[in-house]
Amino acid sequence: MIVFISDLHFVDETAGKHNVDARAFELFTEDLAWFLERRKEIKELKVVLLGDIFDVLRTEYWFGVQPDERPWSMSPPASGVLEGHVNTVLSNVIKKSQGQLKALKAGLKVIGEKGTLEPELIYVPGNHDRLLNLYGSSRSRARKALGLGASQMRFDNFFMDLNHGVLARHGHEFDKYNFELTEKFDKDDYDAVPIGDPITTELISRIPVKVSEKVAKSLPGLTAKERERLKANFQQLGNVRPFYATIEWLLYQVEVFPALKQAVEDAIDITVEEFEELPFVKDWMDRHDRWGDIFDEADKIQAVFFLLKKFKCLSFSGLMEKISRLRLRLALEDDHIKGASELFANLDRDFRFVIMGHTHEPLQSPIKRGYAPDNQEIERVYLNTGTWRRRYHRCVKGNGFMAWKDMTYVTIYKPGERDNDVPVFDTWTGRMS
Repeated sequence: MIVFISDLHFVDETAGKHNVDARAFELFTEDLAWFLERRKEIKELKVVLLGDIFDVLRTEYWFGVQPDERPWSMSPPASGVLEGHVNTVLSNVIKKSQGQLKALKAGLKVIGEKGTLEPELIYVPGNHDRLLNLYGSSRSRARKALGLGASQMRFDNFFMDLNHGVLARHGHEFDKYNFELTEKFDKDDYDAVPIGDPITTELISRIPVKVSEKVAKSLPGLTAKERERLKANFQQLGNVRPFYATIEWLLYQVEVFPALKQAVEDAIDITVEEFEELPFVKDWMDRHDRWGDIFDEADKIQAVFFLLKKFKCLSFSGLMEKISRLRLRLALEDDHIKGASELFANLDRDFRFVIMGHTHEPLQSPIKRGYAPDNQEIERVYLNTGTWRRRYHRCVKGNGFMAWKDMTYVTIYKPGERDNDVPVFDTWTGRMS
């Protein structure tokens, strides 16, 4: 039995107090223990952390680092400098998530003590924990925090188990903004800096800081507590999906707080301008702006920036009209479903499941049905592990957003573990407002 969870996004909480409550991990392991006590035929348990576990991007730490020492610097930092910064952030993240990590490890330990199996924890990095996989010292810190020893060996970027018929990746490989594909899923691809890194840090995490600074100047009468509450509200920006929906989310913040309109608009203007001036961003735009494609990756980002810059120029209704048009342009085929299909095309027929995370959207999608030479029916399914984070959802009526907490995991059973003669799956998703 293999259980997959992803996108926990443990952070150092400088860019928002977003860490999942430790009680969630107690409930998770209690549920596993309850199930295993009733399924004596299950003799093994693997828990796969499928990426974006330690988030070393969503932090204000990088704002205090010299531009040429940040991960997206155009000239590589001096030897050991970036490694030191990554270790500092990672240590702070681990410190802030001690309760959660302790609950997870303790729960798995209890399962091992109660039954006849020894739980195994496996870690596959995603894009928000990409940096820690670059350095042996960072990998060692992560392993110690998870109770996996102190090895400095590189983490695998995928998980595969033929007995369970499953291949799992984080899923950023199929997101052009968070994976710089140069060849085909090799080390250089995983190590390369994607545009999503500075978007997370220099844009999404910086807007709340700029808003707080502007509000403090324009409305000096606000108390420190009120300013902090306002900043915390804008720090939820990183939990809005998809990326282009952040424009609508910001727009509604301005509508809700009309007295802050000028300060928020100024903050957005400054942040976007500074982001566009980053050498890495300019270089990325030049490399991805293709003449033969009228709406390539660069054009899509530029469209978002264009609308962000129009906050002051257009009315609420005018912006909403343009946002609606952009949404239609971006409402294309799910790249992860397409990616799962491509992966299946190169897998042995015994693989029945491709699992990914990254999108924060739990999903079960049938990919292909067929028959093996022995006339055995084969069903191939793409499964997404969602997230354990709070997410903001756009209202169908288009008049705002609602938020609730998510918790999803996917379980794969090998033959004989659930009255089955072939690998099968189940998923569990809980939501709480």
